[in-house]
Amino acid sequence: MGLNLPTRTVVFSGFRKFDNKSFRDLLPGEYTQMAGRAGRRGLDTVGYVILVSPGQEEAPPGGRLRQMMLGDPTKLRSQFRLTYNMILNLLRVEALKIEEMIKRSVSENATQALLPEHEKQIKGVGSGFGEGQARGVRYVRSGYRELSWCWYRLHLAMLATPVGRRMFQPKRLIVFKGTNDVRTVGILLRDGARGGSAATVQVLELVYKPKRKRQDADFLPYLPRFRRRFTPLPQTESEMELRLLMISLNDIEALTGAHIQMDVNGVLRRDVEALTNVKAELLHYCSNWTSSKWNELDYFKWLKEM
Repeated sequence: MGLNLPTRTVVFSGFRKFDNKSFRDLLPGEYTQMAGRAGRRGLDTVGYVILVSPGQEEAPPGGRLRQMMLGDPTKLRSQFRLTYNMILNLLRVEALKIEEMIKRSVSENATQALLPEHEKQIKGVGSGFGEGQARGVRYVRSGYRELSWCWYRLHLAMLATPVGRRMFQPKRLIVFKGTNDVRTVGILLRDGARGGSAATVQVLELVYKPKRKRQDADFLPYLPRFRRRFTPLPQTESEMELRLLMISLNDIEALTGAHIQMDVNGVLRRDVEALTNVKAELLHYCSNWTSSKWNELDYFKWLKEM
């Protein structure tokens, strides 16, 4: 039985315990938890700990006592597991998002604590990785393709419902894989998609001038913590041009929550004034990938309605 109260003196009747498998010495964390009760705050300047070794005339070996009292504490291991059932239950709670629940776990707290150290290690790594770097790039690209396939299946399922089709509205800003897998920005021009399982959507594509080559950053997943590493977007109207094209649903990386104010019919007619106005509007979004304007739309909100 444990007592959650301070006391002047803590007495151990032994320093070994049975852990359902065998008898062992107390772990440093177990000893600290119990011995830490010694000394009442505001009453005692010193707390006393007495260790009784029953059935023995001599004290336990110093090495074992030193390990028990001064050894490294047992590391906490998070038992938090994100399951499908937990996700569904969290979707019913308006005041709590899944991301917030994950941030409160012990595992995520430890990960965030190590984040500065990991970033420092990444910056300290040179560019000459040789074959190891090539393997890393191949691994990232493979994971990128798997993630793209998952998003494609999700978008295809969304288009099969009336609520999901509303997410593919004209004027919505999207991010997709352009020629040679270059990360590209576009604007949806028509509702929904066409072509069944080989679905396509019509977009107004923002094209780099001069034409940009594919870079390793184009294979980073579209996640907030990676967006600051993306290749910068055009910063002036002279660095961009617009063109109409059909793209595969499989090429869409992200549906953002932003809508561009534009004359869709004028764009479809390739009206010069309408296209010029779109360029001016897009410049407000191209300043920085980390802007909240590039955040994905709230899928969970729409999925609940679906």
